[in-house]
Amino acid sequence: MTAGSFVVAAAGDVDVVLVAVGVPSRREDELDPARTAEVTTAGFTWPAVALSAVGARMKDQGHGRIVVLSSTDDRTKIEAAAEAGAVGFVDKADGLALLPDQVELALAS
Repeated sequence: MTAGSFVVAAAGDVDVVLVAVGVPSRREDELDPARTAEVTTAGFTWPAVALSAVGARMKDQGHGRIVVLSSTDDRTKIEAAAEAGAVGFVDKADGLALLPDQVELALAS
């Protein structure tokens, strides 16, 4: 079960969801295609999918708070790029008013 499906399957209203973005990598990972895929999946793809599922759930229930946690310390280029994608996704989701006023989307880094 994915995190997004776990939240969607939860009984009752969901008031707060924390989405942690990122996975540690090393400089040498920047030349490893498999590791690059893992880091970008954890840093962008998974959070974007989870935010979509959680956002839909909170939109349906009419309220809630989504907090996206990310680290800005000592990142590799892969981590920085993945995080930039996740931050862009959060900014656009909030800026396009995809969520009702009663659903708050916050980025904490």
